Amino acid sequence: MLKVLAVFTYFFSACLFAQPLVVGVSGTSANGVPEKIEAIKLALLSTGLELDIRVLPGERSIILLTQGAIAMDVYRQPEALAIYEDVIQIKPAVGTLEFWMITHSSTSKLCHLNKGGYDQYSVVGVRGARFFSNFIYDKFSSHEEVNNFSQVLKMVGDQRVDVSIWPIERLKGLPKSAWQNIHICDASPYLTLHFYSYIHKKYAWAIPVIEKAYRKHFPE
Repeated sequence: MLKVLAVFTYFFSACLFAQPLVVGVSGTSANGVPEKIEAIKLALLSTGLELDIRVLPGERSIILLTQGAIAMDVYRQPEALAIYEDVIQIKPAVGTLEFWMITHSSTSKLCHLNKGGYDQYSVVGVRGARFFSNFIYDKFSSHEEVNNFSQVLKMVGDQRVDVSIWPIERLKGLPKSAWQNIHICDASPYLTLHFYSYIHKKYAWAIPVIEKAYRKHFPE
């Protein structure tokens, strides 16, 4: 019986190593911070592991990861996965993002409020970007969600909502034509978050080689 069990364990482990690691990338991250996602991909490719990297809807990527249907999700803030027991955080962090507030040019005074002062104002977020629901929506009187940041800018520019929050890298990359009637609250970021990759526990054997690559590409 012990021999049969040993053979089965060996066969199961060999199958795991033989198959490519399916790596999920949230579509929101792929579109919102593409340079960070490319850096993560380069780090993973340097491991020599066989990978199958797929861009997936943000919520679907999390569900598949927690089920073990994919091996990794590469760019998440810890609160998004805190309730799940079968996923392991890979260190070090793969990125830090500063999120800055934008508002209409005529309401730049909103930039000077503290976070407790926004409970009378509305905010717009992007579907699938969990940092809105985790850190932002409950600070405002109401919120709306749209499919992409271009729609966010239009809603703020048309004064259909009071404010939004978005990574500074994405804001800097926009053409000047996008900034008509838009003001950036540039005294300090509204929110700063650290992001990590996560792996399902059944693929934990890959953690040492991934963390070695991450330490090289993302020194703390």
